[in-house]
Amino acid sequence: MSRLALITYGSQLQWAFVRGFPSMLSFESHGRVMGTLEGRWRNLIRFTDFVGGPVLSWDRTVGAGQTLSAEVLVPWNGTAIYQEEAGETVAQGLVKLGREYWLADPEPGTEKMRGHSDYFASSHWDDVLAALFSKAVPPAGTNNPAASSVSGPEAAAGGAE
Repeated sequence: MSRLALITYGSQLQWAFVRGFPSMLSFESHGRVMGTLEGRWRNLIRFTDFVGGPVLSWDRTVGAGQTLSAEVLVPWNGTAIYQEEAGETVAQGLVKLGREYWLADPEPGTEKMRGHSDYFASSHWDDVLAALFSKAVPPAGTNNPAASSVSGPEAAAGGAE
């Protein structure tokens, strides 16, 4: 499992699938997946996505100075799976909240609203994917995924582990 990672985007895992399949999916099952993946799960979401929603954060609030904070999913440890965390702007148009990335819509410098579409077209997609990939695939000449470097938005945020 050390070479496996998960990226979700525009997902209904939290608001719809948990309600539709309660015996299969729950906040606790999400936590177990996070633990099995040793934290190698990222979710991308837009505030304007009318279908998808957050997967890895709950009870989001906007505080003074427009700072975002929430309860975020952490790797399953058998007891607690949430912790309070403040959002952090890691790049223009990108806010990191735990292992979840909130994309501006429209992106800075563009006028096109994307909503639930074209997550791959985001200027941040490649950076988030590369940073997550670097945690799952060891660099050439090593079998240790932890030895890989972090780049992209997670490097600016000091990693997510």
